[in-house]
Amino acid sequence: MTDTASPPASAEMEASARAVQLIDMVFPGDTNHHGTLFGGVALAHMDKVAFLAASRHGRASFVTAASEKIDFTAPARAGDMVEVTGQIVRVGTSSLDVDVELVAEAPVTGDRRLCTRGRFTLVAQKGSATRLPLPPIDVTACVDRNALHLLDMVFPGETNHYGTLYGGDALKMMGKAGCCQSNANRSPHDAPGSLRAGA
Repeated sequence: MTDTASPPASAEMEASARAVQLIDMVFPGDTNHHGTLFGGVALAHMDKVAFLAASRHGRASFVTAASEKIDFTAPARAGDMVEVTGQIVRVGTSSLDVDVELVAEAPVTGDRRLCTRGRFTLVAQKGSATRLPLPPIDVTACVDRNALHLLDMVFPGETNHYGTLYGGDALKMMGKAGCCQSNANRSPHDAPGSLRAGA
């Protein structure tokens, strides 16, 4: 029999307070006839990040109740990396607000631009496993800007008959992370397709 210990409360609080980031590439299938990211795809990324931030914070099942003032300020183009960051800004008894920003980065030049931002309100579904009120925000949390993370959800269509992630989908995620990391390691002065030493 294996005894699984719960993580220390301080470690759980630290994990829940960190901003959640999703980094992905804009592929042609995600773009419109202008070659820019569909607004609906951007919103799906943003809603996913808001959900993940809420779930990590509240350790409960959440649903999106509202989104407000979604501003589209610049396009993300095919071939750009997009970094979607969600940070919890308000916590109530059973709901919370997550501010989400989507930033595009040209992988070769490193030029970054804010494309979309908005606020999402999520509500914890009540149930026997839901602990209310939700825990307060840890105001000392920050994002590690030097780390590159890939965060995604595993949906039923991506699982085998055991309910685990298909190896091909895991490899696809690893390929995306590798591609994003190699592009992040480039200097704006590097030739396209080259990597810096040690990358």
